[in-house]
Formats: sequence, C-alpha cells, structure tokens
Amino acid sequence: MNDIRGKIRKLLALATSPNENEAKSALLRARQLMAKHKLREADCVEAPKEVAKTITDWTATKRSDPWMITLAEVIASHYCCEPFTNSKKGKRTYNSGFVGFPDDLEVCVEVYGYAIGFVKRQNADRKARLKGIFNADAIRAECITYGIGFAQGLQNAYDKQERETLAGEEAESGNAESNRESWGLVMSVPKEVSDFLTSLTQGAKAKTWNATYNASSGAFSDGYQAGQGFGDKKALKEATA
Repeated sequence: MNDIRGKIRKLLALATSPNENEAKSALLRARQLMAKHKLREADCVEAPKEVAKTITDWTATKRSDPWMITLAEVIASHYCCEPFTNSKKGKRTYNSGFVGFPDDLEVCVEVYGYAIGFVKRQNADRKARLKGIFNADAIRAECITYGIGFAQGLQNAYDKQERETLAGEEAESGNAESNRESWGLVMSVPKEVSDFLTSLTQGAKAKTWNATYNASSGAFSDGYQAGQGFGDKKALKEATA
C-alpha cells in the first residue's frame, strides 16, 4: 500500500504541472488509483522532502572501470535519481554518487552497491581464470566488456518490468493512453532532483567515460544475461531484503 500512496503522491505533484495535458493526465490517474484503493488525497499527502545526496565508497578509474558509470546511470534513472562522480584533486579515482529524494535514494544506493559487488566478484573470477592465458590489457578489456554487458542487460530487464506494469494497469483501467502518459511521468526523474544536481555540479556536464568493448564476445553475453537475471523482480527483492 505504501507503494500505491507514493505513486499517487507523485501523480498529484505532477497534476500541478504548467503543461495542461500532463496535469490533467496525472490528476485523472491519481483519482483512479485513489478510487480503486479507497484512499483519500489526505491519506497520500506527506510533508515536502528535500533532495539529498550520497557519495558511495565505490571507486572507479577511467582505465579499468568505465562500466561503473554506465551502471550508475541505468540504476539511477530506474529509481528517479541522478548519478554523479566525485574525486579529490590530483587523484585518478572517482567515487560514485547519487542525488534524489531520500526514499528513492536509499533504494538506489542499496541496489547499486549490490550490483557493483556482484560484477566485481564475477570479474575477480574471470581474472583468475584468464591469468596466464591473456595479458593484463586483454583481461582488463574482458572485465570491462562483462560490466558493460551487465549494465545493458539490467536496462533491458528494467524496460521489460515497466512494460509489464503498464500493460497490467492498462488492462485494469481500460485507458491505455492515459496510463502510458501518467506512468512515464511518474518514472521520470523529478525536476527538483535534476535542478539539485545542476547546482551541485555548477552546471558542468556529466562525465562520460567512453568504454571500448566487444558486444559479440562471450564476456558481453555473460554479463548481459547476468544483468537480465539481476533485474528480475524476485531476484531484486531477495538482493535488497
């Protein structure tokens, strides 16, 4: 029920949008959900929350871990947060950070930490297997490729979840167009979060770490399948329990 209340809260907030069509669509969907679950608007309203930020202990370098940036972007967008990197002057390592509303941020950081730990363990095993067969650069490339594959597989799993959720709601309400628009609005990163990140970075563009990887390799395929499995609802629930 808390998830339903949270969704209604977001829709009610979007109902104040200056875009008339977006506002009407969000308000209609909020009223549909309140009627279905026998909730009043007062049951769903809570005190305004401030955007928060977290800098994780996970560190990356451009040479060895560019996949971590891609993974942060995938997970952050799914939980309505924004990622950023933090580094000390003169250091080559970067800490992954996120901004978002407290409830979203807590889940985002937890899932990211579990995902990073999983990929690093898989890559540690991969390094051990390939040691003595390939040189250090080739092994590094294999690990990067696995990480990129994992991130793309996870994105695919998230997209599938959202399509299935939307299809279920459309079947219940019978209003496909309204549901599609409302769901897209709810799942988008709130403007307050994006504005907070802009102020935090003083308008600087987000770092992009271009990673070279082989999408036809076994490492990419292994990572992609693992990412899809990690994104499974049951697996994700067990991982964050």
